[in-house]
Amino acid sequence: MVSKFMNQLKEWWKVWLEKHALSPKAAWWLGAISFLESSILIFPIDFLLIAILLSPNSEKKWAYYAWITTLWSIIGGVFGYLIGFSAFQGFGETIISTYGLEKIFSVIGGWYQDNALLAVFSAGFVPLIPYKVFTISAGLFQIPFLIFISASVVSRGIRFFAVAFIMKRWGKELGVIILKHFNTASIVLFILILLYFIL
Repeated sequence: MVSKFMNQLKEWWKVWLEKHALSPKAAWWLGAISFLESSILIFPIDFLLIAILLSPNSEKKWAYYAWITTLWSIIGGVFGYLIGFSAFQGFGETIISTYGLEKIFSVIGGWYQDNALLAVFSAGFVPLIPYKVFTISAGLFQIPFLIFISASVVSRGIRFFAVAFIMKRWGKELGVIILKHFNTASIVLFILILLYFIL
């Protein structure tokens, strides 16, 4: 049942992207979906960001679009945190069960105990696990808000500005490759950033 729902959702997302990425209200949609992606929706907002930046002349506004994505993603993350903190029973549980994420949700509690800052930072950057799972669970497990928001600001900012800059610098050809292999590209970029700070 969950698998069928997810396939339908993916198809809807693909059609929606094609329709709205080139619309006059693309920036507005980018902000709205960035907010929802951090708390309710399942798909990475990067696909809409890249799709917008693939449109003619949009690369000139790469920083503007990256800023919109980052700001509203963080605000959405705070909303997800509040869901977990004060409305998990019912609302938060429904979001988690709708996407069939119960098992990974229970595992995240252990990750927070080991290193909450690294857990949120990794989640905000690498889209292997939907970010809303971390925002909601951060509120439920009462991760210190300062740690949560600091890790979110840094990880989301680096991720979206990196994607937008890559689009500006290397253009449409690389953008198409990133869309096709997004998870792999995100992991590679994440490792490179960690190595930069370590070395």
